[in-house]
Amino acid sequence: MHTSIKMMFAITIVTAFFLSLSISVKAEAAERISGEDRIGTAIEISQYGWEHSDAVVIARSDHPADALASAGIVEMADAPILLSRTNSLDPRIMEEVLRLDAQTVYLLGGEAALSSNVEQELRSAGVNVERVSGSTRYETAEEVNDTAGYASASSAILVSGEVAADALSASGMAVDDRLPIYLTKKDSLSTDLPSSVNYVTIFGGTNAVSSEVVEQLEAQGVKVRRIKGDTRYETSVKAAASYSPGNYNLLVRGTSVKSDEEDYPDAVAAAGLANKIGASIVLSHPSQAQASTTNYLSSSYNTNIILGGTAAISDQVKASYEEAAPGDSPDSVELVEGISTYTIDNIIASGEKYIGTPYQFGAPPYTTETFDCSSFLQLIFAENGVTLPRTSRQQYQEGVEVPEDQLEKGDLVFFDTTNDGSINHVSMYIDEETLFHATLSRGVDYTGFTNYWRSHMVGAKRITEE
Repeated sequence: MHTSIKMMFAITIVTAFFLSLSISVKAEAAERISGEDRIGTAIEISQYGWEHSDAVVIARSDHPADALASAGIVEMADAPILLSRTNSLDPRIMEEVLRLDAQTVYLLGGEAALSSNVEQELRSAGVNVERVSGSTRYETAEEVNDTAGYASASSAILVSGEVAADALSASGMAVDDRLPIYLTKKDSLSTDLPSSVNYVTIFGGTNAVSSEVVEQLEAQGVKVRRIKGDTRYETSVKAAASYSPGNYNLLVRGTSVKSDEEDYPDAVAAAGLANKIGASIVLSHPSQAQASTTNYLSSSYNTNIILGGTAAISDQVKASYEEAAPGDSPDSVELVEGISTYTIDNIIASGEKYIGTPYQFGAPPYTTETFDCSSFLQLIFAENGVTLPRTSRQQYQEGVEVPEDQLEKGDLVFFDTTNDGSINHVSMYIDEETLFHATLSRGVDYTGFTNYWRSHMVGAKRITEE
């Protein structure tokens, strides 16, 4: 197991070093982490990621409600998530807590979720117990974020508190970017966001979090971005593609194991491991590989790890993912004229740290208090080892020209918004509907690639590392 991890790191390092070459990387077979039941799988996940941990998070094993926002605590404490029955502590959990030599256990939820018996058993073993709970799942999420130290966060994630899938997809980004997750009902904001929050990313479409909630947020002066797909699986891969945590994809069952209520045991335990090893969390159908998932995996050269047994994700689906993984072909590691897609994803992730930063024309280079369009791109490329000149006109002289119908994520798109024949704005192309840039009206943010921008487009360049 550890040998395969080291091998993957080595392959990634070689890939980064020889970016100007056409490198072929063969992804290894998907690894599966599972136990005899949901409690056992969570323990196996803990043992995979941790030899020691000062803290452990324990959540109810048969209902995900209180664990939906757990990312904050697992990031703060660098802790695994274990699962427990409501009324008694499985002896295997105590063994794992002792193996880890954990000094503190965080119990998620009130006594209806994890009873006083569970708490007392832990205390009897000499473990400090901190219960993190509210009267509802929405208040528990707020308590989790307060405990994690996110009370003054400027950005946050908002997901449905009624359907777990989008919260599971969001947890990877939450631990990677240190963002609190808040829960809401579909048609009304069900949580008190800190007054410091000025930017919210919503996961899921309007069937999960309606436009009315967006309007409530915008009325409070909060900028809103939505990550969504036509299905939960599309939302999941769009979420995974929107940040770049590291070298792993954690594949978890994306449907409830019960037909009458929400229950995602293996997925609930994923956030801790995602934080520990730097991983995206990708939802999978249990028995039928979805095109959106296989398409994402086919362009990712990360190591794929399946959490849960064959009831969670079947061997047939596992085989489909292994077949979809990049193989021995020139396209197995895509290069953007010398910049790998891995580097482009890291550049975008760097940029997302500055979302909400105000616009200032002529902002000084390599400062982060304010940006204009070109200083923003200059900085985030520089943070990833790629040098750009200071102004948009100078940047237009770099790289390789790209026709509009061949634009790819990471290309720079240039505009003449005053129609005077001179370039005066630059943005990064994300997809056919989205640009990422610093604008006068919104500062650093994602915007639509609208007819306004298309009508003022001068050209596009694919930046090289030479």
